[in-house]
Amino acid sequence: MSPKEILIQARKLHDEGRYDDAIQLLLPLKDISPKLEEHQYISISYSYFCLNNFRQSFHYAELVSKKNRSNEFAFQLKYLCLFEENKIDEALSEIINFLNEFPADLYKITLEELLVDINENRIHGEFAAKILFFANQNNVINQVKFNPTDKDRINLKKS
Repeated sequence: MSPKEILIQARKLHDEGRYDDAIQLLLPLKDISPKLEEHQYISISYSYFCLNNFRQSFHYAELVSKKNRSNEFAFQLKYLCLFEENKIDEALSEIINFLNEFPADLYKITLEELLVDINENRIHGEFAAKILFFANQNNVINQVKFNPTDKDRINLKKS
């Protein structure tokens, strides 16, 4: 099988919930193009995440994010791994680091969820301010329904 066919087969294994099999299929791939390697590592990271092996998942997502700073899926996996390990500040830093450079696509849903957390006082201070800034910058704030009192309280009123 060619590397591309292996990646397609790994995706099928994911769809079947056979994450260990996907990892075993993907790990031996060597000397492939950088783009295919990126897909290989994201797929391995996703497989480990689904198996609740967050350290390994983070490792492979980190390999991708170091080579391609704009790969939002790698940063999303890193965020989710840190969140699952209850490293909330580090997880939020992952979002902020990515959004400092690139617009949100996958992170839009995460930003919406974080706005609710801000609204319910679970996130505050510098993280809350950064999240509000990025939510506004990525047109996410208007997608979350707040009553007028809540909008005023978290400083979302339009000027």
